[in-house]
Amino acid sequence: MKCSLGMFVRVLSPCVTGLPGYVADPLPSWNDAAPKKAVIAFVEKVTKEGSTDFVPVAERISVFDNDGTLWPENPLPFQAAFMSYEIARELPEQ
Repeated sequence: MKCSLGMFVRVLSPCVTGLPGYVADPLPSWNDAAPKKAVIAFVEKVTKEGSTDFVPVAERISVFDNDGTLWPENPLPFQAAFMSYEIARELPEQ
């Protein structure tokens, strides 16, 4: 299941900013299955005042896994571009 940065912003921005917000379907591209329900339940649980799991706005952070979904792969993956730049940097000047 792939998810976009825009989707995370829609789901997590009320949590990060503390602004109230309602989205009819915060993860419209996800299948209506256990992972989607778990993410939505978690966000609701930690942002609901009075909940035992409530996280105050000042203590909220966002973490994004660098699993490749946020890395552009065209025309060349970043790792390959970095390697080619490093090789060029190490070559003696002509």
